[in-house]
Amino acid sequence: MFSGLLHIIGYLLTLIGGMTLCMSAISYFIIGEITQWIPFFMSAALSLFIGIGFILGFNSAELNNLRTREIFLLTFLAWLLTSVFASLPFIFSNLDLSFTDALFETASAITTTGATVLTNLDTYPKTILLWRALLQWFGGIGIVIMAMTVLPALKVGGMQLFQSEFSDRSDKILPQVSQLARAILQIYLGLTVACILMLWWVGMSPFDAICHGCATISTGGLSNYDTSIAYFKLPAAEWIMIIFMLMGSLPLITFVKLMHKKYAALVDSQIITYLITVAVVIIIVWLWIMGHGFADTWGTGLRNAAFTIVSIITTTGFTTINYGLWGSFAAQIILMISIVGACTGSTSGGIKFFRFEILFRIANAQIKTLRTPHGIFYPTYHGKVIDNKITSSVITFLVMWLLTIAVIILIGSACGLDSITAISGAIATTSNVGAGIGDTLGPTGSFAALPLGVKWTYIGGMLLGRLEFVTILALASRSFWRN
Repeated sequence: MFSGLLHIIGYLLTLIGGMTLCMSAISYFIIGEITQWIPFFMSAALSLFIGIGFILGFNSAELNNLRTREIFLLTFLAWLLTSVFASLPFIFSNLDLSFTDALFETASAITTTGATVLTNLDTYPKTILLWRALLQWFGGIGIVIMAMTVLPALKVGGMQLFQSEFSDRSDKILPQVSQLARAILQIYLGLTVACILMLWWVGMSPFDAICHGCATISTGGLSNYDTSIAYFKLPAAEWIMIIFMLMGSLPLITFVKLMHKKYAALVDSQIITYLITVAVVIIIVWLWIMGHGFADTWGTGLRNAAFTIVSIITTTGFTTINYGLWGSFAAQIILMISIVGACTGSTSGGIKFFRFEILFRIANAQIKTLRTPHGIFYPTYHGKVIDNKITSSVITFLVMWLLTIAVIILIGSACGLDSITAISGAIATTSNVGAGIGDTLGPTGSFAALPLGVKWTYIGGMLLGRLEFVTILALASRSFWRN
């Protein structure tokens, strides 16, 4: 089985090598940073050497016989090795970064978390900043494709509910998964280009527009500046980013359906619940801001509230203002919505709205049963009865999420973090939101000064959150590997 897996990994490493080779050329011929092409060329050479070696050295005949356990392992290895090999340019560059910090930054970008250990970002080479932005962009589309193909097949966290929507030919959106993935990639690219052009139009430089456009649509949130989007002082850019962060947080398959005139996609319960929640939370925080004098005008207050709430609930993590000054009420709301996340099939992290919908429908059916003992009530979702396997899958996911968060919080506390930082850091990384609360990890804070053990724990948390927990934790189960 490992021969087929390593053959696929070889293609992945070759792709990474090709990307870093292109970055080497971009650095030399376009950006004009003469010294930066060397680290990328060295990274490309190493990735291509190992990748091509795996392709030639391992047999692809076993690929047609991959079982569930091999797909679990392949998914984990793909994200882990991408993080490792994509960190090589950070390591080979003269940035004075340790392997831990380089891997942390890369894992944060690939998983679209947006947590950073870099400071004084405006002094970094443009090639490095562009590479970081592109990693977010590729991570975003990788997340969507994984949500469409791998997670439903593996029945992770109730994702089997979407198996027919993503892969069944009877849906008649497109005949094959490969064509659906191609259509989603085209939409993703189109949204990215539109975001970049609009940011450029309202005042960003072309380079900043490219980097922040990639980080916005992927809901990655890594900026070119320590003060994030506040650096630009462009209200129009903030509204544009609000719109595109929301687009990135919706199921991208929805846009495919709309292109094929399937307008019923807009009345999807997950999307409606999500957008209503976003609007309600924005209004609550807006009124709180104005009621306590945290903004000069109602317009400014609305913009600050909308940007912050959309950035956090989409798990992007951009900031325009120090929301830590808004008081504990606003801070608790921000912490809660970072846990919830956005829609499945999007680039966003978090638990996802559909899981909370399922829990609510199960609870509602149970309450009806208590009221009418002789009645029979079945919870439904998208017109289908939620069977026991899906219920168990969702509950298992939530239990594993809570246990993982608890363990990461305890590790952070054992390493010397205060309670607020330990809780905020655990949620910010496992929910892939990046931004937290408190002085250390809040909008004006950084992950740079955290202890070494905490950084490695958070790297694991970012990967766990992005791979929906069960995907990785199943690999640690002895029974999973038994025949």
